[in-house]
Amino acid sequence: KKKKKKKKKKKKKKKKKKKKKEKKKKKKKKKKKKKKKKKKKKKKKKKKKKKKKKEEEEEEEEEEEEEEEEEEEEKEEEEEEEEEEEEEEEEEEEEEEEEEEEEEEEEEEEKEEEEEEEEEEEEEEEEEEEEEEEEEEEEEEEEEEKEEEEEEEEEEEEEEEEEEE
Repeated sequence: KKKKKKKKKKKKKKKKKKKKKEKKKKKKKKKKKKKKKKKKKKKKKKKKKKKKKKEEEEEEEEEEEEEEEEEEEEKEEEEEEEEEEEEEEEEEEEEEEEEEEEEEEEEEEEKEEEEEEEEEEEEEEEEEEEEEEEEEEEEEEEEEEKEEEEEEEEEEEEEEEEEEE
């Protein structure tokens, strides 16, 4: 009878042990599961992080590219502006040169005109002088003729007188 009791006890103990063991096993399993979950989560997080990093890098790259493009555009604009300025300067220079040339030409023309006028005036003066000289000569001739006539008349008179005597 005692033995049976002992056996029962033993059985009970065994059962308890088994239960304990199972509990432990379950706990272990749970822990493992938890660990696995944690690991998975970590992995996911890491992946997310990696993705984020990749996205950030891409964004950075894009920004850099944009900046580069902007710089290029600015450079081009500057170059264009410089070219325009140069062209304008050249045009201005050309205009100035043209103006100068025109002025010179005008001056030349004026000079020529003045010279021509002077020449004309001189010619006119010469002509006037010549006319005056001619007039004088004519007057002299007339005078001479008059004198001759008078002399002739005198002579005639004398002759007449002589005849009368």
